Amino acid sequence: MAPLKMPSLVKYNQPLFAASDDGTVMKNIQETHKPDGRMFDVKPVMSVVEQIFRQAAPAMLTTTSQAPAVAESKAHDDSMNLDALGGLSYTIHKIGCEITCKCSGGSDSHATTMALLSGTLSLYPWEGKAVLVLAAFAMSYGEFWLTGQLYAVNPLAKSVALLKQMPELLEHVDALKPKFDALNNLIKEMLELTRCIIEFSNLPVDYISMEAPAMVTALSHIPTAVYWIIKSAVTSSAQIIGLISMSHEYLLSTSEAWELSSLAHKVNNIHGHLKRQLEICLQTIDEKKSIEAYKILEQLIQTTHVDNVKIKRAFFPSKDDYPFIRGSVDKKVHVESLRRKIVLLLFSDLKITEEEHLTFLSALYQTHNSHGQENIFEVVWVPIVDPINNLNRGKQEAILKVAGEMPWLTAYPPPHPNSAFVKYARKEWRFNKKAILVALDGQGKVTNPNALYMINIWGGLAYPFSTEREEALWRAETWRLHFVVDDIDLVLSSWMLEKKYICLYGGEDIDWIRSFTSKMKEIMKAAGVSIEMVYVGKAHPRAPTKKIIDTVLRERISASWPFESISFFWTRLDSMLHSRMQIQKGTEADRIQQEVITLLTYGNSARGWALLARGDLEMFVNEGRALIQVLDNYSSWKDKIPEKGFNGAFQAGHDLHRTADHCVRLSIPVMDKVDNARHPSMNLDALGGLSYITQKIGCEITYKCSGGADQHATTMALLSDSLSCYPWEGKVVLVLAAYAIIYGEFRLTEMLYSTNPLANSVAQLKQLPELLQHVDAVQPQFENLNNLIKEMLELTCCIAKFKDLPIDYIPQDSPTMATAQSHVIIAVYWVIMSAVTSIAQIIGMVGKSSKFLFSTTSGAWELSSLAHKMKNIHQHLREQFDKLVKVADQKRLAESYGEIEQLFQTNHIDNLKVMKALFPEELPFHQNESIPRYGNSRNVEMLRGKIVLLLFSDQEITDEDISCLTKAYKTQQSDQKQSKAARYEIVWVPIWDATVKENNDLSDKLASGMPWLIVLRPPPPHSAFVKYVRKVWRFKKKAILVALDEKGEVINQNALYMMYIWGNAAYPFGRKREEELWKEQKWTWDFLAGRLGPLLYTLEKEKHACLFGGLDMGWIKEFKTKMEQVKTVAEVDIQMVYLGVPQARTSTQKIIDTLSKEHISASCVDIEGIGFFWTRLECMLHSLMQIQEELDLQVQVTTLLTEGSSGRGWALFFTGNEKCFLGEGSTLITFLDAWIFAMLGV
Repeated sequence: MAPLKMPSLVKYNQPLFAASDDGTVMKNIQETHKPDGRMFDVKPVMSVVEQIFRQAAPAMLTTTSQAPAVAESKAHDDSMNLDALGGLSYTIHKIGCEITCKCSGGSDSHATTMALLSGTLSLYPWEGKAVLVLAAFAMSYGEFWLTGQLYAVNPLAKSVALLKQMPELLEHVDALKPKFDALNNLIKEMLELTRCIIEFSNLPVDYISMEAPAMVTALSHIPTAVYWIIKSAVTSSAQIIGLISMSHEYLLSTSEAWELSSLAHKVNNIHGHLKRQLEICLQTIDEKKSIEAYKILEQLIQTTHVDNVKIKRAFFPSKDDYPFIRGSVDKKVHVESLRRKIVLLLFSDLKITEEEHLTFLSALYQTHNSHGQENIFEVVWVPIVDPINNLNRGKQEAILKVAGEMPWLTAYPPPHPNSAFVKYARKEWRFNKKAILVALDGQGKVTNPNALYMINIWGGLAYPFSTEREEALWRAETWRLHFVVDDIDLVLSSWMLEKKYICLYGGEDIDWIRSFTSKMKEIMKAAGVSIEMVYVGKAHPRAPTKKIIDTVLRERISASWPFESISFFWTRLDSMLHSRMQIQKGTEADRIQQEVITLLTYGNSARGWALLARGDLEMFVNEGRALIQVLDNYSSWKDKIPEKGFNGAFQAGHDLHRTADHCVRLSIPVMDKVDNARHPSMNLDALGGLSYITQKIGCEITYKCSGGADQHATTMALLSDSLSCYPWEGKVVLVLAAYAIIYGEFRLTEMLYSTNPLANSVAQLKQLPELLQHVDAVQPQFENLNNLIKEMLELTCCIAKFKDLPIDYIPQDSPTMATAQSHVIIAVYWVIMSAVTSIAQIIGMVGKSSKFLFSTTSGAWELSSLAHKMKNIHQHLREQFDKLVKVADQKRLAESYGEIEQLFQTNHIDNLKVMKALFPEELPFHQNESIPRYGNSRNVEMLRGKIVLLLFSDQEITDEDISCLTKAYKTQQSDQKQSKAARYEIVWVPIWDATVKENNDLSDKLASGMPWLIVLRPPPPHSAFVKYVRKVWRFKKKAILVALDEKGEVINQNALYMMYIWGNAAYPFGRKREEELWKEQKWTWDFLAGRLGPLLYTLEKEKHACLFGGLDMGWIKEFKTKMEQVKTVAEVDIQMVYLGVPQARTSTQKIIDTLSKEHISASCVDIEGIGFFWTRLECMLHSLMQIQEELDLQVQVTTLLTEGSSGRGWALFFTGNEKCFLGEGSTLITFLDAWIFAMLGV
């Protein structure tokens, strides 16, 4: 499909400034303003908006000045009043949908701006209008770059990015940089102008008159400013949409960057004018001295010093050089005490005693000081209090109280919050309320902007606390249980050394804990394994965790860590995450970071989870419901425990029964279909311009659903417009792709809410934290939603399969095809309808109200009904598909069978064409000196010009068959050393289902004893080749050896008989050679017994031998006695050899053991030799029947097989090589008695 040409997203054919500069248009803007008194606190919303723009700015496309540093993930949480959002999240989302829908449809930016002003925004104050639109733009912008930032490390983000063709975007960074520079500059100008408007709205009316000239001027310009902010946001949204499915023309175009730059210039001018009015209204504060001091301090920090005293005096200026106290004001400490020491500056507010992270630092400090030696490092607490002009008495007492509880130094009086030192700490070391520990070496150089995390992880090993030391410690670590738990529990450490099974579990759901531990104990008993279970609570444990600990111990559910150990454990894990993020600086997350994030995600939830390990390794972690499901399905994985161990079998059971989850751990099954990590062969070029169409479809659905449109009407609108030119399977896949993007971005935000700053900010605008507080209420809805997704995917896959049906084998006008095609149309409608309904329910969760919560039952019922409907359609469609596949397979099989028949009926120059037709792969064989299975590969060329023996067998090929062929093959290989090339080659072709693992294991086992060529991938059991082998060459179960001559012509349909009878003497193994050998063959001692082994010598003339058999031990003993009498009377030596009976190995072996024990027979052939004797006799019979010649030998062979099979005694006497006599048991005894009596003259 050719790439689609993307329509223009914003129309540029009008003068840029005419829209607002014209008096009529300005009048129209004023007329849209119809406030009804509704107000909301714009500051918290604006705070999140600013966070998103700072955090979302793509690092590869921006400069430091354009993209401010990202704050800590919870930087603004304390000031953010989520209640202020009220129902705004839904309004923000609706505005965003309207903008993206109209922009993707090519709407004029001025028309869209006026539509927003006269519609949704008309009832809000001017500053509210601007903030709502900026919030809507920030939400879509944040989701876009959240996907881009996590593309390389998060599978879900990768999947969404692929649908948006973001890999293509990242490949054109240089070409896009001017556009992004212009966009980031415009965002910066919009934010500054909006902040200025907000400041006007917050001016205290008690101190400034609304009639003041500056205020009157400002208020007259604010509507103009709001118009341009909204128009800029609309234009910026269009630019972001334009990035999806970028065309070459779009990359080369400069008009977009020009448009953004012009808007930024206009907004900047308006902001400049308003700012001047604001400066008149506000009392300005001269910060020149502060700026100058900051630069001096910055220069000082960047300068190399002999020691650290000068820089400490700059940090902590004091008249008497005693800027520190230890415990109280009475214990002052001189700045010289820190000379050349490593100094750790502990920045915090007065809530430092609540910081869990300081427990580790305190323990390290006290341990180091307990030895009575001078500290080689020192800690200084730097309290940062609220910005006040003077440190009042209450603040002083609070600082001294906290200082008295600390073992280290305190900076007292503390530095002023507006001082250059504190500003530097906030900007460069990113201090913002949460405690940080800045490490400085003996010369005052900053070696780590926050060493607190590494101390929490490694304790004393962290010394000297530098970033280099932190990186070295990380390089030495691997993901193992001892690293996770350290030495928090010494008993646990001993379990790891003993390689015991260990289960750490947590959460605050006592019902889940009882259920999980009870099921685990039942399975431990059933599986015969011992698992040590320990309760480890949840992250940030509080009173509920203490209650759970008491319950676990009181009810003897399992062992439990003390509350303090649980707190240490989760604090240390949290430090691991922050430490990894700090040293990696935005690079790709590795396994340790991903595993830590997983544990913290579970730990931050009250729901159950568990970690299984054996010893220090083999760790497996998952959330509660998935674990319960695995335990409930114990019967499906219990058989794997002996092979894989309990952990391996448990994980296999989890993989087997993995199902969609919901709420906090929502699963997106649609993502698996486009995940390039799982499908490395996916061709991204195949998306062409579809990413733009997908985005447009998603915008249309979300806009109509947010406006309350009917799902059927939305479905029909899609089918008649955006989807009309695509085939049916294309329609449904495009809609599912659009749904996947919406659901994926929603899920990505929810999933990373607690760990990713950008996701946290977007989630707040969507009020997702509130959703996560109502897990139980929305659980049925998510379960039904995931079930519906599963049915949608299965039905879509079925629809797509119809496209791949081979039209050459299926008549398009057949009744089955006609029925199927009519139902495909119905199926497509219901899949699209289901996607629209699902999106409507997802939108309903944004800004969720109690009304929505109470309506979840009807929503769940609607989803369940759709899933049931789709399941029925899929079942019917599947039946039609299976019928069509069966027809195609039958025709294809018949065609292939005819080609094979023709192949063997045609004369060829050599056998290469036949071999390539039978074995089409480039390297179809391997020759097994020692397996690996795919080692020693061989090309079909090595068979050119040779006799080829195709050995067909199933799993029941006998050891005798392999032994017989091996002896002949190795003899030929030995002869080959004297000649230049082997005369023939054997190829083993297993006839069984190679997709069954057990068959492959058996194949490897059998192949290990075969020195010849082995087919790497056996032909499928229902292939034309196998059908031909069974029908023409009459293969059933017993192995056959089909001989092909040098030209590929079949010369013997089973040469295995010849191999048994004559070995390599049967070469070239054709039917003609077989007939020749039989015509020359005589019934002789050498022919019968010559291949039984060295014990049986060649009979010379007048020498005597006797072959005898049977299972009657009484007869054998009597026969042996009579034969001894014969030898005595006749004075002759007779070699006697026992050969048992055919097909009775166990009974024959017992007779051999008895004969050997009682010394009854002089010569005993081993059981393998006896088996070979009878098998060879049977091969003689089959060979004689195969050539259809009536020969005397056939009578001899048949008679001997008949006597041997009876189980009665029998004997075959030879005098010399050719004279022989065969007799059966009782007749022989009577004959021998008569002969003895006659000889003795009795």
